[in-house]
Amino acid sequence: MKRIGLAIVFAISLTTLFACATSGGGGPRLQDAQAYLDRGNGHFNEGNFNAAISDYTQAIRLDPKPFLYNNRGTAHRAMGNLDLALADFTEAIRLNPNYANAYFSRGGAHAEGGNLDLAIADYTEAIRINPDDGEAYLNRGNAYFAEENFSLALEDFNNAIIRLDRSANAYNNRGVTLLRLGYIDVAIGDFEAALRIDPNHAGARDVLEKINSMEQ
Repeated sequence: MKRIGLAIVFAISLTTLFACATSGGGGPRLQDAQAYLDRGNGHFNEGNFNAAISDYTQAIRLDPKPFLYNNRGTAHRAMGNLDLALADFTEAIRLNPNYANAYFSRGGAHAEGGNLDLAIADYTEAIRINPDDGEAYLNRGNAYFAEENFSLALEDFNNAIIRLDRSANAYNNRGVTLLRLGYIDVAIGDFEAALRIDPNHAGARDVLEKINSMEQ
């Protein structure tokens, strides 16, 4: 499975999240659901989203757990089927109102559909449930940035940097925000930090090149 984030200006947040739930024993019914889950995850990671959806649907039929709806919703979103994705994420939340990953996933789908206020609300709920989720801070910051609420975006990127281990995107996105706030020298430091983490980070490299060309 992939945990899909929200694009911002020069970076895309995309981290890998494998479904770790297991059947926990039980009879053939649960074991079959686990088999469909495992095969669905394999199809997803190969980019075969239709096959993944089919297997997740079979797993749901046998054992309708919240994370299965979240997985199927993620596959629907990967195919661009936002309405189906939102329906699955919402069902996962209905089944488990404290399922932080489902709020994160639904927030990403709302953001992709341009519903930034709804995205922010979902990311906020994900953070309430799991305050250490750096990706939720990063993506909520992206949504705030898209709304041009740069002060709140900056605060979220600060929190993302604290919680994420060497995230080039978090430094890059904070740098972009600092630029919009007029703090060029501090922003340069963030772009340089992003490149130290990921020397191939195109966003940070391109911005630094533009800044350097303007200063010459």
